[in-house]
Amino acid sequence: MTRVLVAGGGIAGLTLAYWLDRYGIEAVVVERAAGIRREGYAIDFFGTGFDVAERMGIADALKAKQVPVDRLVYVDETGKTIAVLAIDRMRAMLGGKYAALMHHALEQTLFESVERNVEVRFGQSISAIAEMPNGIDVDFEDGHHDRFDLVVGADGLHSALRETVLGLERNVLRPLGYAVATYRVPNRYDLGRTWAMLTAPGRIIGVYTSDDPASLFAFFFYRTTDSAHVPRAERLACLQHEFSNIGWIAGDLLRDGPPGEGIFMDAVAQIRMPSWSRGRIAFVGDACGCPTLVSGQGASLAMGGAYLLAHHLHESADYRTAFERYESFFRPNVEAQQRSAVRFTRQFAPNTWFGVALQRLLLRVLFRDPFIGLMRGMFDGRSALASSLGS
Repeated sequence: MTRVLVAGGGIAGLTLAYWLDRYGIEAVVVERAAGIRREGYAIDFFGTGFDVAERMGIADALKAKQVPVDRLVYVDETGKTIAVLAIDRMRAMLGGKYAALMHHALEQTLFESVERNVEVRFGQSISAIAEMPNGIDVDFEDGHHDRFDLVVGADGLHSALRETVLGLERNVLRPLGYAVATYRVPNRYDLGRTWAMLTAPGRIIGVYTSDDPASLFAFFFYRTTDSAHVPRAERLACLQHEFSNIGWIAGDLLRDGPPGEGIFMDAVAQIRMPSWSRGRIAFVGDACGCPTLVSGQGASLAMGGAYLLAHHLHESADYRTAFERYESFFRPNVEAQQRSAVRFTRQFAPNTWFGVALQRLLLRVLFRDPFIGLMRGMFDGRSALASSLGS
């Protein structure tokens, strides 16, 4: 039996482990974190990922874990409503195959789908890796040594395995010129079941309901020329510098900000790799083709790529053929989403007041009933798997 080490216990890694197990391929997952991470942000889950979730039989479980949000609201600096989109309209446009989820809710559901059949080693990471003629020798940070037939990097945008195998991250990281941050705040803003957002030149601040009735999530998106990692202790001060004068409830959200340990922050960046595999090592999800959160398709593509990789490992005569088929089919889909994300980022956070005013005008039009059909192109719910693979 082929034995595969999956580096990363997030969305891509757990989905891959599920399908490898389904195909009779032994999978071992190692995850640096001590358990499912609770930090992160809400995601719109639809398209390819929803297709995979249905094939896994977890779509209903995900729907039951949705964030309690009924509408998306854009406001101005005084808090006055500019435009409103009912989430049910978005769900209807996608044929009901849509869920608003916390990132960790999806990870938890995926973990529950594999925990009985797949070995998942939390608090574990790779320290060294050496490819041999008949396998890969792996050393772990706890001193443990093991051998596998294949290794798959599913450890995200800042993949440690990719760094070990390919070298400097800057060779494949493509910053888009923005950063994102989010953290929990007390639920005392009287927003109801709403995701509310304010756009200013080069900046967006938002707040939305969470999976905990006692808390909300504050969301920050801003233009920056510095893609360097911001130390956790400095993150709140960084956000206060960027957003203190934006208006609305920004001041209150910033005062409610937790110490740096409670703030998720990262550059908005893509991964562009010349190849998704090297020898017996392949990559999946954000580790090889991150489209950014702006695409709304990161989790969906991670699940789709993991499904396809497992499928081709099962169907192909050898791992080289499997890796080639997986990449040749799925890479065009990923690159199309990456191009779309680059274009959409400029519209999502316009850099001038003229751009902001134009965005507000367009939102007023697009969110009205006679024009709602124009939004379908922005929310393409088609699965990338439907054209070539059966269920």
